[in-house]
Amino acid sequence: MGNSTELRRKGACLAWLFVCGLLLKGPALAAEARSEPTWVEVDTAGVAVAGADQGDDQVASDAVLMEVDAEPGTPYVRSRVRYRVRVLARVPLRDATLSEPMAEGARVRRLGQDRRFDTRRNGRDYRVIERLYVVVPRRAGSLVIHGPTLRAAVPLRAIADRGLDDGLLTRRALVERTPEPLALTVRPPPEGASRPWLPAESLSISEEWEPEPEQALAGEPLLRRVSVEAFGVGLGGVALPDVPSVEGLRIYTEPVRSEELVVGEDLAVRVEQAQTLVPTKDGLVRVPELIIPWWSLGMDEQRLARLPSRDLLVGSSSRTPDAAATDEAMRRRFLERATADPWGWGWLLLSLAIILLVTLAVLIRERRRRGPRQGRAGRALVAEPTASDCGARFRRACERNDPTAARAALGAWARAEGLSQQEGRGIASVLRARGDAGEAAAALMELDRVVYGHAGNGAAAESKSSPGRKSKPWQGTAALGAIAPLLGAAVRAKRSVDEERLPPLFPESGPGGR
Repeated sequence: MGNSTELRRKGACLAWLFVCGLLLKGPALAAEARSEPTWVEVDTAGVAVAGADQGDDQVASDAVLMEVDAEPGTPYVRSRVRYRVRVLARVPLRDATLSEPMAEGARVRRLGQDRRFDTRRNGRDYRVIERLYVVVPRRAGSLVIHGPTLRAAVPLRAIADRGLDDGLLTRRALVERTPEPLALTVRPPPEGASRPWLPAESLSISEEWEPEPEQALAGEPLLRRVSVEAFGVGLGGVALPDVPSVEGLRIYTEPVRSEELVVGEDLAVRVEQAQTLVPTKDGLVRVPELIIPWWSLGMDEQRLARLPSRDLLVGSSSRTPDAAATDEAMRRRFLERATADPWGWGWLLLSLAIILLVTLAVLIRERRRRGPRQGRAGRALVAEPTASDCGARFRRACERNDPTAARAALGAWARAEGLSQQEGRGIASVLRARGDAGEAAAALMELDRVVYGHAGNGAAAESKSSPGRKSKPWQGTAALGAIAPLLGAAVRAKRSVDEERLPPLFPESGPGGR
């Protein structure tokens, strides 16, 4: 009848009962309507996984495999060991996690990115994910590398197409794989090997001079950079030998700079040291050779990296100081260079000035670009209303019996139609020109009398002769009926009057010209 599903997530438990599409809870959970519960695990992504308690017994042992290998099998102490981990799967893996390998008495570091490829084992196709590590043993003896642990979920529908996926819950089986520990035998340095012990696949040494040593002058410093590059080394630097003292030459060494690099599937170390050499006398001065002993892992024998000696033919200088002055000057110069900050206040101020100039240039360009647009927008905002808008304003003012607003609307209408440049002064003249606008002219004069207090000289005299006479309230309905129908006709009459005028003697300079 129903299907009861209990959901578990972080200790919380919710009970639901679906019966014929209805959700029941509380007392409605009848014993006879209850089926056996099914445990469902909800992962962190919010996906319900039915049957999550089903483990590796649901997944064939050869469906997911793990392989590990290490080379070389008998490494030297402080040499690197390539440790590879491969996950082979012929079923899809969901939410897979892979821990890190561990080895007591050794350093472990992951190299590069995972490789993905396909392979075939025992007549079956597998998808492979390979991860590379470098293990560097710190002491001789037995080294056990414990492999990483793989945890993943495999959809059951990928194992057997038996309709286990109901479309609502994804049924999965949890898979866990851990490879067997890998035991290695770490060898100590061979008898007769040089100290310090430096195992590597290859090692090279080079030098650069500034200026060229052929231009050496007494008292003038020479800058020498010694660089060493070693490939296939363990996690650590390359120690440079001390520079011996040379008669007629003062040598000041700077701290060694070391850098670890990942080159392909191997580790590399680059070491660089700057030396300042100051000849103190004229003549021939020999810079001794530089020798770095190292152990070749490929040849399994002692090798020497040599930087040959160099003869400096030192010429005389017009300002050769004595040895004590040269020594003191070079010490100061060395300390200044060692403590100098290449990103000091000078560089900081220069950077701030450049940023400020760039910001000002961008602001000026944006202002120039937006200026015309803003000008046009401003003109659009203060544009005069149209004649139809003014007519509507006049109608509303008349309906409210507001003479001031009605007169202002007529003035704006006159400006919009171009009848006059001085607030409605041409309205009466245009209406008189029609000959049949006596009622409208009278209404306009009445409106002027109410608003301005006079309606021409005759009206003024009449108001003076009868100062005690009370004025009647202005009726907007009468003015609206007399003036509104003639607003459009007044424009046509004005245009006809303008056409009958004689052309001006001199051309006008523009709309505002006289």
